[in-house]
Amino acid sequence: MHGDVYADMMVALSVRWPQDNLLAVMAAEAIMSAQPWDYWEADGITNKGRAATAIALAETVLARAPNDPQAIHLLIHLTEASGHPERAAAAAARLEGVAPAAPHMVHMPSHTWYRLGRFADSVAANQRAIAADEAYARAVGAEPRFYGYFNHHTHFILSSAMQLGDRATALAAATALEASLTPDKVAGNARAEMRRLSSTQARLHFMTQDEVLAMPEPDGRLALTRILWRGARAEALASKGQIGAATAELKALRSARTAFFRPGRSPEDTRQRLIAMIDGSAQAHLLAARGDTEAALRLYQSLETVEARLPYSEPPLWPIPIAVRAGELRLAQGDKAGAAADFRRALALRPGLRLAAQGLANAG
Repeated sequence: MHGDVYADMMVALSVRWPQDNLLAVMAAEAIMSAQPWDYWEADGITNKGRAATAIALAETVLARAPNDPQAIHLLIHLTEASGHPERAAAAAARLEGVAPAAPHMVHMPSHTWYRLGRFADSVAANQRAIAADEAYARAVGAEPRFYGYFNHHTHFILSSAMQLGDRATALAAATALEASLTPDKVAGNARAEMRRLSSTQARLHFMTQDEVLAMPEPDGRLALTRILWRGARAEALASKGQIGAATAELKALRSARTAFFRPGRSPEDTRQRLIAMIDGSAQAHLLAARGDTEAALRLYQSLETVEARLPYSEPPLWPIPIAVRAGELRLAQGDKAGAAADFRRALALRPGLRLAAQGLANAG
């Protein structure tokens, strides 16, 4: 309520003094604060609330002052979850040059680069942002290691490298993230564990089946990580044809899932949807291993709906679109046309995803 009142006041002031760039930027930010991270309908085209007004204010400022750093910052955030993130691309390309010593401004273009499939640019921007954070820390006499937005920047590097298939960069970032977000720091902090989970996702993505099965059990305090570990084991065992062992892992996963969602937790909890993805992916592997390809593909299709309902996150909570899994399964069955459709959906969701592009080429 108070946020709405403040936004009303700032918009009114920006209307009264339309040439004042500071008022316009403050009004745009006030609107965003009143409806945080909720600017677009599911189609990515239709604005929610007053997001259109916020975008118009930011773009009006940039028409007069193309290098206004806060207007660029806001425009990136306002458009990154939309169907047209390229709307901020020209401004994003200028931002680092405008504020090269401000770590967050150095990082911010990567939000747009990631959405556009410019993953190498995203990696590079975040590496420079970490360097800027460390330089600032040294300048003020602080400890430079893990300073500032290190975890956010490193998460971006990790996820961007995964999209490129860059194993070395992704795993180096995973190691750094784990060093920063130790189990002691993460225990009891759901948000922190979800970020740390990305390091496990990266490791699992690049592991062989035998490496997955050799992976040690995660710290007992990391319940979500342990569920992911169970799911990965179930998938690896199913892929190796060890149906009984895979079934036992899936059962253990579901017991952990039940314990995790004790009575009183909201069914809309983001972690519940994420665990549904882990569970469903493992089950689909098991179905495919049993020879029930059609059931596995139906399950993947339902998981795409769950994936679409995951909240927008920077980077995405599920790093590789589930449509890739469906495409790989169809391709293995000789259904090239169906696989191509799956890989195209994955590329529509994640332009530039190398795994999907390679799959599409193989399906051609």
